[in-house]
Amino acid sequence: MSLASKIYCVVALLIAVALGIAGLGIYSLNNLSEKMEHSSLTAQRLGVLSRIGDELWKQVSDIKDLVMSTDENEMAKIKTQQFAANDEVMKKVTAEYDTYLPPNAGAEFTGRMPKVRAQWDKYLAILNRVADFSIQNTKAKAERLLVEISGIYTNVDDNLAKFVNINEAEVERINDADELTALSKRTILVNKLRVRLLKSQVIMANINASSDAKATDAYVKEGDETMKEAYAFVEELISLTTGERQKYYTDLKNILLEKIRPLRMEFTKNAIEDSNVKGMEIYEKEARPARTEIADYVNGLLDNGIKLVNELAAEGNAAANTAIYTTVIGSIIGLVLGAVIAIVIIRQLTASLNKIIAGLGDSSMQVDSASNQI
Repeated sequence: MSLASKIYCVVALLIAVALGIAGLGIYSLNNLSEKMEHSSLTAQRLGVLSRIGDELWKQVSDIKDLVMSTDENEMAKIKTQQFAANDEVMKKVTAEYDTYLPPNAGAEFTGRMPKVRAQWDKYLAILNRVADFSIQNTKAKAERLLVEISGIYTNVDDNLAKFVNINEAEVERINDADELTALSKRTILVNKLRVRLLKSQVIMANINASSDAKATDAYVKEGDETMKEAYAFVEELISLTTGERQKYYTDLKNILLEKIRPLRMEFTKNAIEDSNVKGMEIYEKEARPARTEIADYVNGLLDNGIKLVNELAAEGNAAANTAIYTTVIGSIIGLVLGAVIAIVIIRQLTASLNKIIAGLGDSSMQVDSASNQI
């Protein structure tokens, strides 16, 4: 092989080594870049998952404010406005999560947020039911009705007391024994009526305070019997009186039947139903487990994401170290190989030059010998 060919081969070998080193470096850097990009996407997904957790607890705070409120307008506002706002944020956040998925994401990744959204929709539907019961606020309605009924009873009792407190002069004017007996009977009936009306108030207060279904039923039955007795006393008073007093007892009968009776029925219904308790039962039995289901799933994704970030960080460090080692070792190999090849080329060139010089010396001697002969 000629010297020129050898030089070309050496140069080609050096170029190949340089290209190999460059290729290894590019591969290592590309691998590192992919790890960093994957790590960045994972970190952004973790941020989204954290915001989902924040929305969960914000919704818990809103339902707590709603349940504790006694203002129906405020409760309705929380349900219609804040619930809707939380739902809108949740939709945006879960949609944002999908934008941070890797291009080659599999079904496990792409199916995460649809599952979270389905769980959230279920949870929100339950909270809306809780809100509907709380907005009814039957306990507060029952208390307001109790106050209203008590006010009517107080007014009735004040008027009845006037008929009981008969002065001695009026009694002395009564000479007829039957009339005096009738007066005593009416007085006793009025006192019995007052006692029954007072007892009815106590029973309603017991109904409102009771949390035991059997006890509540017993109070309701007792209240109905008490009011039946009150109606009977009023009927008897109507039959035993005339004139202004008879008109008063007739009006009182109408008040008891047409005003107090429907109020008592509405009060009893609201006190027994206690929508707030029903709402809290739904929250405890259905909403809390649904929220826990979402939280557990999201926390699981967070744990996996943190683990993945740590793994990617370790792989990124390894890729960076590989890139450094590849470049350093490749450079050393290139320098050593270049030095060896340079030494070989120099030796070959020196040997060739020595041969040429020797050949030139022989030729010079031959020329000198020929010239001497001439």
